[in-house]
Amino acid sequence: MDVIADDYLLSALVLQVSVMAFVVVPLFILSLPAQYLSVFFWRHKRTKFAKKLFAYPWILALIFNGLVTMFLIPSFFDAIHASSLLQFLYEVVLVTFAFLTWWIIIQPYDEVADNSYFKRLAYVFFTALFLMPIGIFLLAVQQTLYTSYMDVSGDLIPVLNVVYDQQLAGALLKILQLSSYSIALFYLLKMWGISDSEQEEQDDDKRVVQGIVIQLNERNRKNKGRKR
Repeated sequence: MDVIADDYLLSALVLQVSVMAFVVVPLFILSLPAQYLSVFFWRHKRTKFAKKLFAYPWILALIFNGLVTMFLIPSFFDAIHASSLLQFLYEVVLVTFAFLTWWIIIQPYDEVADNSYFKRLAYVFFTALFLMPIGIFLLAVQQTLYTSYMDVSGDLIPVLNVVYDQQLAGALLKILQLSSYSIALFYLLKMWGISDSEQEEQDDDKRVVQGIVIQLNERNRKNKGRKR
């Protein structure tokens, strides 16, 4: 796959980058145990630094989507793709900002970033819009843009010339991006509903008598509503 992505097909390279940024990174964040995160951020210096870093989520989203867009600008892409070292370093930076962006969305540890569900839903929606121009551009263009693959056009798959390869790259980018963000929206809506239900249960367990809040115990909750 790596040989195909580097030497034959732009769509294979875009597939690699998209899987890393939109599949691997969010799954990695979801796999982090809460106990590990609480131990990792227990020092105040780490927590303060992380809070400063995640205090500007929209800037992180702009940088991440800007990196993806820049990577697919033909002149910039040819310059980066010509050097394996530059491409490796660029992908490291891209995955780093993908991690920061997905951390805002998933928010596995509230002590570091405490954004409301509404703000995170809006964050996902507008982040999805940021990559629309480059995806539509690759799908609509009818001329060869990336010179790195011109000499091997059709060598691997004869019917997949350079133009079709570019269009396939744009389609793969949009499919993986929109699929991951759609799942993120569903996840956030589900967690928001669970959070509201838990809050309503906690409020329902309390009674106010002459200005004094009384917390109902388990027996009172079971007998609540029974007629004497």
